[in-house]
Amino acid sequence: MSNKFQDMIPCEKLDINKKNLIVFDDCVNDKNQEIMESYFTKGRHTNCNCIDLSQSYYDLPGRSIKGNSNFSYFLN
Repeated sequence: MSNKFQDMIPCEKLDINKKNLIVFDDCVNDKNQEIMESYFTKGRHTNCNCIDLSQSYYDLPGRSIKGNSNFSYFLN
């Protein structure tokens, strides 16, 4: 568990024999979102599910995060 992207294991190195869950909490303002985007685009191949908690849906990268999400839940 970490609160820094650079401490995260690349999704390609996750154990595919385990169920993996990654929760990204309010990362929309982080400048480098490459790791987060790779989890959303490649995570399914490593038995990984991702949850992104964000206050702004429209600021998320469209092709990588919004495009690879199965569900979206909105609150007013």
